[in-house]
Amino acid sequence: MNTIQLRGTVELTAAGDGPKRFSMTAYSGGLMRLAGFGSPVIVDASGLKVPSQSIAILRDHSPEKIVGHSDKIDVAKTGEISAAGVLSGSNAHAAEVLESSRSGFPWQASIGAAVERTEYVEAGSKITVNGRSVQGPAVVVRAATLREISFVAIGADGATSATVAASGSNGGKVMDKFQEWLTASGFEVESMTEQQKASLEATYKESLEAKRLRDLEATRAQRPVVTTSRQRDDAPDEGRILEAGLLCGLGMNEKAIGKHFDQNVMNEAVRPQNRSIGLQGLLRRVIRAAGEHAPEGRLTDSGIRTAFEASRKLEASGFSTISIPGILSNSATKMMLQSFDGVSTTWAKFCRRASNMNFKQHTRYRMTGIGTFEQVAATGEIAHVTLSEDSQTSQLTTKAAMLAITRQQIIDDDLSAFASAPRLLGRMAAIAVEKSVFTTLLANANSFFGVSNTNYISGGSSALSATSLDSALATLRKQTDANTDPVFIEPEVLLIPPDLEQTAKALVNSSLVVSGSTTAIPDGNPRFQLAEVVPASYLATSFGLSGSSATAWYLTTGANDFSIMEVAFLNGMETPTIETADMDFSKLGIQMRGYYDFGVALGEYRGGVKSAGA
Repeated sequence: MNTIQLRGTVELTAAGDGPKRFSMTAYSGGLMRLAGFGSPVIVDASGLKVPSQSIAILRDHSPEKIVGHSDKIDVAKTGEISAAGVLSGSNAHAAEVLESSRSGFPWQASIGAAVERTEYVEAGSKITVNGRSVQGPAVVVRAATLREISFVAIGADGATSATVAASGSNGGKVMDKFQEWLTASGFEVESMTEQQKASLEATYKESLEAKRLRDLEATRAQRPVVTTSRQRDDAPDEGRILEAGLLCGLGMNEKAIGKHFDQNVMNEAVRPQNRSIGLQGLLRRVIRAAGEHAPEGRLTDSGIRTAFEASRKLEASGFSTISIPGILSNSATKMMLQSFDGVSTTWAKFCRRASNMNFKQHTRYRMTGIGTFEQVAATGEIAHVTLSEDSQTSQLTTKAAMLAITRQQIIDDDLSAFASAPRLLGRMAAIAVEKSVFTTLLANANSFFGVSNTNYISGGSSALSATSLDSALATLRKQTDANTDPVFIEPEVLLIPPDLEQTAKALVNSSLVVSGSTTAIPDGNPRFQLAEVVPASYLATSFGLSGSSATAWYLTTGANDFSIMEVAFLNGMETPTIETADMDFSKLGIQMRGYYDFGVALGEYRGGVKSAGA
């Protein structure tokens, strides 16, 4: 939500008891100078939404500093915004606003509105907004939602004003200030007639107004603040429209894009001027969003530099949803994830997932009990059992790659270069995890699959067949816990090299077994759907991983506490990250880097059986 704050002067008077009320003209409907915009800004009254007559009245736009609430808000066709309400806050902030006003402090008003759509008016062009002629260059806020109104110490819209007054009479507070002024001016108040006082009171009020105008003129040169909070997913601001439109131009399927944006954004993104925006169009939009003039024709080096400078200017002001790194990073991430998810990796079928908070070595423990349930003795004594620990360790590493989009590709508006980079990074990241898993599995550290762990079959009878599969299943079911009781593990994955795929499918995917014997045999397949056949390319010898084999295969459980392997991610982040930035000052272009924090480790040896196959 991009929050634009329009500030103006406030006069406060307070007296008497009872609810304190305020009224104000918070915006005149004209042009304003706002930080972060190179051109004047005007808010189109016809596009300003007021969600409720009752909105928060804050101090300095802080939701923790509640001053009161409104009960009446009017937006005139001329753009003038007026409001009235009650100082209902029961805290130090509300008290300070009221008490300091009694001392004559000139509070001012500021409107907070969520900007949803803007329009740039080129220099030399003229349009009508709020019934008045607006000469470009200018930025028109075409759609916004009123969020709050704040009391602030300094404002800049000289055509606005606000008054806070207590209910009932003045209670003598204003007169007390007038009498203090009389005394300070050398008059003897006790001896003055009412007519003399009335005449001097008019002079006193004129002096107050003159002071207010002097203070206002002194602060008019100060530019009001523009703050930006995080963009709401359902707000169709230009940054999200540009991002969705860029993805359309990059060839991403509209249905896939629609998973990340609401219908309002998609309706704008698929318009011809947005879906074919390209790299040049994006840079031009960023320049205009900063309130600057985008040169005609194709942008060259100077235009590209102007765009990057405009982007940094917007980011510095908080207008980060319309920035080159922001839009490109978001677009690249979505394309990267599409490519990442499109790689048919196998590790998730038999590895459990874990989350590590840092890059230190992590040890995970699984408590086991030594002892059994026994009959309670006649004395009521219950037998004790003891606890022991099974542990595995894992440690994260970072895998990364960097690519660049050069100035030539930007000038040529070469979207294919930008599209290919995140897709390559997504594919590389997916392959990095898969390769790490099988490198660790095949290394078989400390004889993880071995005779001592009773999870290894070898010899001529271990080649994949009905007999060897039955043997592996029996070995898996005979695994025991610390009490030598069965661990009760069910097989879920038959992990094989590509060379054994057809043999494996014939063993577990066929419902019938055909035999030429004349002896009566059952017509069913007892191994039918015993486990999912998972061909793993990295098990093949052609990829050169140490320990690979064309004959070895594994029967394992799935992704659970007894998984034979574990893949851990930094803070549970299971997808890689992409970041973009403009290059060093000596170069002109866009850098893109992808990185992935994960670690792979062996898990529970009881969770699988390896057969050498030879």
